[in-house]
Amino acid sequence: QLSRVADMRTSEWIRYRDGLWIPYRKRTYLYWFKFLQEAEAAPDTEFKVDWNKYRGWGGSNVILGQKFDTWWEDRWVNLFGVEDRWMDKSKSKFDLTTIRPKTEAIRIALLVYQNRNTPPDWTPRKVDSADGFRRTTTTKRRGGKTLAIARKVIQLEKGKTTPLAGMDLEAGFINGMIEQEVQSCVGRYLRDAKKIAANVCEGRFP
Repeated sequence: QLSRVADMRTSEWIRYRDGLWIPYRKRTYLYWFKFLQEAEAAPDTEFKVDWNKYRGWGGSNVILGQKFDTWWEDRWVNLFGVEDRWMDKSKSKFDLTTIRPKTEAIRIALLVYQNRNTPPDWTPRKVDSADGFRRTTTTKRRGGKTLAIARKVIQLEKGKTTPLAGMDLEAGFINGMIEQEVQSCVGRYLRDAKKIAANVCEGRFP
């Protein structure tokens, strides 16, 4: 039985390269890096990163100034790589708060957060004026800012199978969801993203 428990623990490790293992897949660390960038770039009144929790990551200038792949190649060995696949993950230098991160949900939350400032859509429409002529004016599309974020994410996700991809926001039902449910979905992803960013400030992920 102890052997089976050990096998379950080690099966989750990823053999990366050069004889070294990493606790989670590389893209998990990509999202941690991206959220750290977002938190550091935000005003101090919103988020403030405790860099004492990120010794070896390079600091603010490196995180904001480098692309992830460059940063990863320079630092993954020291920060995440181990030779012993039997090591307890919780003893890693930088462990996650969960052994099974939901990376797709984290990715969508990040995408929603990155597009949080998308302004409400404005749509041209023809109206009859008092002098009998039809003129074009603009009005806000239904749903305001939340649906505008959804439309933006859907546009970016075109061709992908994700919770917000392929929705027709002009239809009464959107992949089985009404507009209010889409707004609720986007709002939930945005709240999740802010929670992750707050955790990242304290050296935790997700």
